[in-house]
Amino acid sequence: MLISGRGSACFVHLIDSCFSLFRREMRRRYSSQNQEKIDRDYDKTKKDFYRLDLHKLDEMAPEMRPHVTMTYHHYLENTPGSRKAIRELTKTVQQNTGSKQSLNHQQDQQADQEQ
Repeated sequence: MLISGRGSACFVHLIDSCFSLFRREMRRRYSSQNQEKIDRDYDKTKKDFYRLDLHKLDEMAPEMRPHVTMTYHHYLENTPGSRKAIRELTKTVQQNTGSKQSLNHQQDQQADQEQ
């Protein structure tokens, strides 16, 4: 279809401006840097982490924990929001696991001293 004449230039300009608005809206909505999306992904990842019992790292064998933690990072850090959540959660879980291990170690030492 051939468009010619003065009216056609207005029509083409209208289409271009509509597409630029559409593109801008799509970039805003689906951008990985969109703060609303980051917050949604952060909340969803935190809920999923606990729903899937991934916080029970202390119940796993100590030699498996680094591998499991690495797996969490590889598979769950898909967006900036989920990356932030996983880093916070694994740090918290590792600290809790470390404090439990040190407590268990102290209890073992006390039991050895009593014997």
